[in-house]
Amino acid sequence: MKKIMLLPVFCLTILFAVLSGFSSPKEQLKKKPLKLVFKNIPNTSATIRIGVFRKQDPFPDLSGVFRFYEVKPSGNNEVTLEIKDLEYGEYVFGCFQDVNGNSTLDTNSDGFPAEPVTLSNNFVITSYAPSFSDCKVDYSKKQYEIIFEKYTSPM
Repeated sequence: MKKIMLLPVFCLTILFAVLSGFSSPKEQLKKKPLKLVFKNIPNTSATIRIGVFRKQDPFPDLSGVFRFYEVKPSGNNEVTLEIKDLEYGEYVFGCFQDVNGNSTLDTNSDGFPAEPVTLSNNFVITSYAPSFSDCKVDYSKKQYEIIFEKYTSPM
């Protein structure tokens, strides 16, 4: 007669996590949420729309945004948004204040923003569109807070 040895449930959970490529619940708890901190907000009543770009996305083309988020300042000139569903990695965050509430970044006839814009790395738009490397930030265990405090004024 053969004896079957049963592994404790904990060991099976660890084995499944390793074989399937998923992180264990303990590792997931260690991952810090990404904090986006907006300071000196130009318009404290307009929603801030945040587009997230990865390296493979066509930044700065808004039609190629990986994910969108939004936060409402609700009269405050500083607000924080916590993002819990992004993996660690390099990203660009393109943010604008939707002053007229149409969920679109309005531009002037030359294609420059007609609403306040802030970009990761506090890149300020002047006479050219930024590249991914101009604005990229690294979200990691060591870097999990991004501060936005410089805004491109409507042109």
